[in-house]
Amino acid sequence: MENLEEDLAEGDFGLELLTEPNVLHILATLPSHHRRGAGALLLREGLERADNEGIEAYLEASKMGKPLYERFGFETVKELRIDTALYGGEGVDVHTCMIRQPQAMDTGGS
Repeated sequence: MENLEEDLAEGDFGLELLTEPNVLHILATLPSHHRRGAGALLLREGLERADNEGIEAYLEASKMGKPLYERFGFETVKELRIDTALYGGEGVDVHTCMIRQPQAMDTGGS
């Protein structure tokens, strides 16, 4: 992950969380960082905040992003199918509405 931390510090990625409930509004990485852990790094930070507050997180996943969110415990609640021909595109775009319940924090005790 060469230069990933530097790129994060320079704002070359997008992550915006809204509160009550936590909504993952935007998560995007540069193409040069796709499939290198950048999305997981950003997602982990936001989910840690949601877990600390004990609230669920919500997002709408693209087909490309859905597997990442599933690895972090998000579950599908609904699929939105958008006929892009109505807007000058071609085909149907699918966005998956997903929710993740807060995870118990590891306190390190026994």
